[in-house]
Amino acid sequence: MLRHKINQNPIHTFYSKVQYNWHDLLVLTGYYPEMGQDGATILRPGHYNQDQFLDELLQNTNAQYEQNGSLYTFRSEAPDTNAWFRLLLENERGRESGSWIDPSAIEFPMNAIVMQFIRLGLRTVESCRGFHGRRQRFRMGKPYVIFETSRDAILAETMLKAGAYNCRLLGQNRRLVINEEIDTMLEIGLWLSAVTSLSGYEKLLRAKRELRLMHLLDIPGETGKERLVGAYLLRTLEQYPGNAWMDASGNVLAEIVIGQPREDMPCILLSAHQDVRDNTGVGQKIVVDGGIVSRENGILGADDRAGVAAILNGLESLIKHRYPCRLKLAFPVGEEKGQYGAEAIDPSFFDSVGLGISLDRRGSNDIVYYSSNYTYAQKHQTEFIERFSSYLWDDKQYHYKACRGGVSDLRVWSQMGIPSVNLSIGYEGEHYPGESLDLDAWHRAQDLLLEIITRVDYKDLKS
Repeated sequence: MLRHKINQNPIHTFYSKVQYNWHDLLVLTGYYPEMGQDGATILRPGHYNQDQFLDELLQNTNAQYEQNGSLYTFRSEAPDTNAWFRLLLENERGRESGSWIDPSAIEFPMNAIVMQFIRLGLRTVESCRGFHGRRQRFRMGKPYVIFETSRDAILAETMLKAGAYNCRLLGQNRRLVINEEIDTMLEIGLWLSAVTSLSGYEKLLRAKRELRLMHLLDIPGETGKERLVGAYLLRTLEQYPGNAWMDASGNVLAEIVIGQPREDMPCILLSAHQDVRDNTGVGQKIVVDGGIVSRENGILGADDRAGVAAILNGLESLIKHRYPCRLKLAFPVGEEKGQYGAEAIDPSFFDSVGLGISLDRRGSNDIVYYSSNYTYAQKHQTEFIERFSSYLWDDKQYHYKACRGGVSDLRVWSQMGIPSVNLSIGYEGEHYPGESLDLDAWHRAQDLLLEIITRVDYKDLKS
């Protein structure tokens, strides 16, 4: 039977002014009901724990329903909303925590919010309504949901803010704090249940990223003539906390600390080169067809403006969402003609760097850790990137894999003893007319970069 464990605080004395129908009541309990053609509400829990939890709620409210195996059909009036909510509170089993989640493991009124996030593909690892204890007032605690990946946390925040709900993302632990009263929490759950997919919210994030990319693709910067792109980088970086400067060779460098990074988090060097092979494409029309970017004439310049844009987008996201980290940024000149810009960087700039990441690789899922003449990192020092990509995407075709590649700027800092990798950024056919950029792969690289920066620690890099 449902057990009684009600404390005297605002959540337990909450009184709903709304009498919900069966569909909405089941959504608020954490289920995914469907509407039948005859107007009935249909539910398929399909798991023993969920069935048992639902059966007890139905029995204790004397609800009228039909059951055929795991299929429930509701045609009658729904039971009293407040009686139903009281039973939810009486059956609480503590905060959601862990990989297996069902409605009975979530604190009311978080049930619908958490389960609807999961339905949409945003994986959660913990939630809390935020106002525990007999003496604690509602405003002293905040409801929150913690997500498995930074990408999912950012998407969840984007969704709620699009609905004009008050929330903020605490990036250090992928925690989305919801600053709303109890009745609005119920409204959020029902609002989320009407969202059919994440695609519209992903488009919001992607569109902003792509604006910067398109701008960078149209800044000239042939090797030896990178002045304009260097000036753009410097102006952009000077808007952010930290130090940014251009050295005598034209390399743009920056040192940035966000928040209070953990002691086990290495300082990460992010790099993408300023120069393009030639300027023939600048001013020519950029075409986007089926998610593939190209030019009508001349080279696109995605090698390596795609990498430059990805780093700036990542930095903006890290700052906005307060992800604690230590970063050094290097945007060298002259990569296309022997990496002479990288070689000219003062070696002291690389002091304290524990990991180097270049975003200057063709394709969609490579982790380059060696070439024919150089070893940039040890194979086992790439395994954490493979693991992080598996957190982000269930589809194995998107998982990044360690491989051999060519020579790039990372050979310079890897020769200083810094384990370094070059990640695929989505372009193909670089240096030639017909060069293209796969936007889906480019966005995935940015999601992976954010995951690396916020998750990596020294034990992942041990030699």
